[in-house]
Amino acid sequence: MMVVRRNGSAQHGGMTALLIETSPPPLRAFRLTLREARPVVQVAYALRCLVGLRLAWSGRSTVLHAAAVLVCWVAVCVAVYALNGVSDVDADRRNHPSRPIARGDLSAGQVRRAAGWLIAVGLAAAAVAGPALIPVFAAMLAVGVAYSFGPWPLKNTVPGLVFSGTALGALSYLAGWLGGGGGAPTAEAVVCCGGLALWMGLAGTLTKDLADVSGDRLTGRRTLPILVGEERARRIAAAGAVAYAALFVALAAWLAPGHLLTALAVMAGALGVAGQCLATPGQIGRNAYRTFMIAQYAGNALMLE
Repeated sequence: MMVVRRNGSAQHGGMTALLIETSPPPLRAFRLTLREARPVVQVAYALRCLVGLRLAWSGRSTVLHAAAVLVCWVAVCVAVYALNGVSDVDADRRNHPSRPIARGDLSAGQVRRAAGWLIAVGLAAAAVAGPALIPVFAAMLAVGVAYSFGPWPLKNTVPGLVFSGTALGALSYLAGWLGGGGGAPTAEAVVCCGGLALWMGLAGTLTKDLADVSGDRLTGRRTLPILVGEERARRIAAAGAVAYAALFVALAAWLAPGHLLTALAVMAGALGVAGQCLATPGQIGRNAYRTFMIAQYAGNALMLE
């Protein structure tokens, strides 16, 4: 397949000869789509789904059934994040220039085609896993699209970021829960899964955009650092992460003592986030967000024990 490179042309014999390049073959385009969807983030979503499966696992479920649930969820999450890369291309050229779309290695059309296939695979897996999973799949896709597209994308405001982050996390646990057999959730499940979903929505929102001010301002986003200034945003992120983690620990100690280690992992992450946020401004980079992600991994992994 041949495509015209937009940013290249050459003069030859008084005529403009457009430079032609070969687009990535389908398999390579799909691999680049996976990279655009940020594998590190996708692992976290898979962990959330596995936690839901683990908590609701019953004798009626089988390994093949669990595999169908996981395939369904990985497919929709990769599709959502890859499509987000299409909407973020202008900001990513400033904030994340190494991502495939921003670098020019992958076109928006190729991502949309890959996302379409992923959605089809996810729906097929959801049908195998059980009809209860289909509305959750649709809700995940709807929140993901609302996050990235439309006249008022959720990613453009702080409330939208908190809502979407929390909802995407909660839906992941719910998908696993329904796939594992469902039923009425226990208090421990609500506290731990709800607490980890809110950690994603709150701490993720507070830390993710600290290093992305340049590109976010360019594209008109109203993130916390743009609204209140970078220094104040760091202080809010530090205080907010620790305050939330303290509340999570208290609730876990009261209602979910068997999973107290999960809440303590979040507290350790919150203290790390605070330390990074209060560091010298020029040194913070993306370390606060990386620390948040490590706490996500640890908290969810501990739930699988």
